[in-house]
Amino acid sequence: MAKIYALRHGQTEWNLQRRIQGHLDSELTELGEKQARALGEAFKKIKIDALYSSDLGRAVKTVTPVQEMTDLPLITKKCLRETNLGIWSGKTGKEIEAAITNDFEFFKKRDPDFRIPEGETLRERQHRTVSCFEELAKAHAGQIIAVMTHGGILDSLFRHVVEMPLESNHQFSISNASINVVSKNDSGWRLESWGNVSHLSDL
Repeated sequence: MAKIYALRHGQTEWNLQRRIQGHLDSELTELGEKQARALGEAFKKIKIDALYSSDLGRAVKTVTPVQEMTDLPLITKKCLRETNLGIWSGKTGKEIEAAITNDFEFFKKRDPDFRIPEGETLRERQHRTVSCFEELAKAHAGQIIAVMTHGGILDSLFRHVVEMPLESNHQFSISNASINVVSKNDSGWRLESWGNVSHLSDL
């Protein structure tokens, strides 16, 4: 069995502004930096064999305290990047809705094949996410790893593990700096725990 601690990056300035990040980046807020340090402390008690991260700055900055605590090399992978939101990146939902109302409605309705110009569809993100985690699980059979990633990727991971349709409304938490645990064995994927933020209770 491969066990995976799937983590989300800490709060960013654009999270506060409700601004879409995609493959662009913004700095961690003061709270986001505290969340990153709290994640590092949490991994004092969690033994892992390998550490992976999206190569985007907000993910790398959040995972750095975990890397320092575990003293493992950090391996970055582009397949762990947030959804490519194309020309919408850097804009707020209100800005997008004001400019292109019809397209934003398709986006909110979770049409799996709707493509933001210069971006990717939900179906493409799902395929990228599943392929990435299948590869990691195969490479680390019998081990425990941690993976720092983004909300969209965690959305796709959750749906794959519990066999939830892409079109379904979002009914599960994907909190900043949360710890989510899944595992893979010969029988398939299993959800071990989701949305754990107990390590952030002092914040």
